[in-house]
Amino acid sequence: MKTTYTIFSFLLLFAYTSFAQITITAEQGKRTIGEVLHYTKIKNIESNPPDTGQNMVWDYSHLVPCHDCDFTDSIHKNTSKNYPNSDFIWNGTRIILGMSVPYTSYYSVDKEGDVYRDGRETPAITLSIKNVTGNPLDSIKLQHSIELTKGLIRDFPFEYGKTWASKQVGALSFLVNGHTLGLVNFPLDNIIKSKKTRSIVGYGKLVLPFYKGNKMQKLTYDALLVKEDRNGHGLIESEGNEAILDQIEQAIGLKQNYVNSMYYYRFYVREIPKEVLQFTMTSSGEIKSIHFSTDLMDNPPMKD
Repeated sequence: MKTTYTIFSFLLLFAYTSFAQITITAEQGKRTIGEVLHYTKIKNIESNPPDTGQNMVWDYSHLVPCHDCDFTDSIHKNTSKNYPNSDFIWNGTRIILGMSVPYTSYYSVDKEGDVYRDGRETPAITLSIKNVTGNPLDSIKLQHSIELTKGLIRDFPFEYGKTWASKQVGALSFLVNGHTLGLVNFPLDNIIKSKKTRSIVGYGKLVLPFYKGNKMQKLTYDALLVKEDRNGHGLIESEGNEAILDQIEQAIGLKQNYVNSMYYYRFYVREIPKEVLQFTMTSSGEIKSIHFSTDLMDNPPMKD
């Protein structure tokens, strides 16, 4: 009788502590054109990335939102003739020479619901480099660029243990006007090669906070953890005087040959079609930022 009770207790404990793996389907991860998702950045940044593995409990209910740094995420219908086969666009920004530069990424969805990035378009823009040269007339003109390298972004269904990768090649063309160096419309090309590897490295229960006024409520979701390794290599070339590239690098900090690596940990749930929590990290392991969804109350945990 005692033995039966012990086995029964063990089975109950196992059932309580073991979580079923979830699968996120293409339908559950489908973005809707015009749909707006809401996020906030975190004040109390973690010192360590999420633990990976099976049957995890990730309790992030202690995260404190930064309400004055909320932001939104949305996609829009594609109308560009440069990307006739793309289904939707996403507008973002990137940092070039310490300045924020807008761009538009183009995406398509295949019949299985998998999402591909078809390319990225960057508008022409002039960036002042006065802060590094001291001359208010010095500038870099970023030329209009169209990148047409296709890469797999989201490979559905999402399941624990799955891995997929994509490679992309892009180029940015500049004209440097550096009066201190005697340069007028000096041409530069920045060739960028990148590889992104995404792996689903964990599943379990994700506990997140939802704030309404000063009151916090904990919400627990079945979640998958996706790690993205992003490795890029950039090379500066010129059809002009190659010998002057060293002077340009010293004058404005535009490196001729560089490597850029970043890591991302993203939690996905079935209730929201994008990550609900993201860690952005440098290659050295420093966590640069954390953001999480503020749409949780409108998307309560699904009941199986």
